[in-house]
Amino acid sequence: MIGGRREHDAVREARDALVIVAAAAPVTAAVAVLIGLVWGDVADWAIWMIGSVVVAVLLLGTLGSALLLADRLGARFMGARPYAISRMRLVTIALVAGVALVGGLPATWPVVIGFGLVCAVLAGIVLLGALAGTH
Repeated sequence: MIGGRREHDAVREARDALVIVAAAAPVTAAVAVLIGLVWGDVADWAIWMIGSVVVAVLLLGTLGSALLLADRLGARFMGARPYAISRMRLVTIALVAGVALVGGLPATWPVVIGFGLVCAVLAGIVLLGALAGTH
């Protein structure tokens, strides 16, 4: 048996939702190219379909990292845990938000870039915590 703490349900659901959306990205890209070839506008279909999935991945990456951080700090200092939402609901919310943000381009570029930066910072904090061996 491996020692250490298991993540809470909220973290697990967010991670699973992220894996589902990330795994769908190559299929979505292929479908976007095929539909684009049929309709004669590959770039437009790629922006809408692939862009929406990429933004959804950023949103779920940000959420998953933030929940992991909140789970660790909340359990340690306050005895609290984040509330879990089902992974399919998270996937739906992330994809709808991704379509909305891509639909608002170029005005929504600051939001998309912000999510990317926040996701990178939180992922870095989580990786540093993992390297430090904190449980």
